[in-house]
Amino acid sequence: VNLIRKQSKMSPWNNQLIILGNGFDLECQLRSQFDDYFQTRMEKPWLCEPYAQWKENPDDPENLWDHIFAFEKENNPKSWKDVEAVILKWVSCKGMNDYEEIIHPIQKRYSFLQKVKASRGWPLPSSLPERISYIKDEDAFRNLLFEELQLMEKAFEVFLTKEAASLDYIRKSCNLFRVLRDADTEEDLRDTSNYILSFNYTVPQPDKIDSSLSDFRIACWRNVHGRLGKDHIIFGIDMNQLPNQQKSNPAVLQFTKTYRVLRQSGDTSVKEESVGLLEPYRIGENFNTIKVYGHSLGQADYSYFKAIFDRIDLYGSNTKLLFYFPSDHPYIKDGLYQQITGLLTAYGESMPDRSRGDNLMHKMLLEGRLALSELIVPDLES
Repeated sequence: VNLIRKQSKMSPWNNQLIILGNGFDLECQLRSQFDDYFQTRMEKPWLCEPYAQWKENPDDPENLWDHIFAFEKENNPKSWKDVEAVILKWVSCKGMNDYEEIIHPIQKRYSFLQKVKASRGWPLPSSLPERISYIKDEDAFRNLLFEELQLMEKAFEVFLTKEAASLDYIRKSCNLFRVLRDADTEEDLRDTSNYILSFNYTVPQPDKIDSSLSDFRIACWRNVHGRLGKDHIIFGIDMNQLPNQQKSNPAVLQFTKTYRVLRQSGDTSVKEESVGLLEPYRIGENFNTIKVYGHSLGQADYSYFKAIFDRIDLYGSNTKLLFYFPSDHPYIKDGLYQQITGLLTAYGESMPDRSRGDNLMHKMLLEGRLALSELIVPDLES
């Protein structure tokens, strides 16, 4: 059963945009965090001893990013799991001396092995030392990092696909989505068109557990950074976080989310979903409600929220902005208040009329258009 429905087949009386972050999948007990994935990488022969007794798998070769994240895990144990921050750090290095910090240990690791195997006419178990040997300057290293990043994305996709095949996850994700979809929806649910913007790589699979759940009344489901089994998933950085002198460097720009999503837009299906997400505006309507669940509201994705807020005229429209947190994790509520305030303050500062920007949250609160609420999903509570 196709989860994506055409707007023309649905009632336009009420439109809601639902924004999902990784907290959605985590609440459904999906092992989707980067450290879950990297535990499987730490078992690879090139990250443990002995490293000589193995042969490279062409479908899962030794990856430079494995070494980078292993280095970060050892030297920056509090921040190494922030994939976007780590990518930004290594892509924006200013000289080869910075890159030597990761290149030299790899070269040292293989130097003795190269001598032994060369004397006996044996090939090295990995092609990574050869790929590194061609690097002569910073941009050449960045281009190699980009090629290696695509290998990491492929490996992560294989890992997550296996995890997301769990029937327990599928059941929980379908149930959580239905509760979120229906929360604070005053209109008849049959008259509501649902548009989904997901920062995850997953999508509910109701047809695998109960055919009666197949119609989720979804006008459009868009996975921003790719979808398992459909689009190549991507890791990327926010262009706004780059130093100004690097924003015009093609070797750096190729890592930005904007660049990578644009490259993927060559896929017809992605084009259709991009148009579908803004369907209410094409027919002269707006979103009645925007719901946000499981998103950290961090700087890395600020550009997406700003684009949405600009499009709906967050200050002047009647659109409600509703944030939710799971009932079994009440301790995150205070942190969410801070994150919501930070997001809307940053957006207010970007508005042309700063007086309106300074007054944005006050206005929305007075109009009953801004709230943080508990979402109760009984069978998900731990």
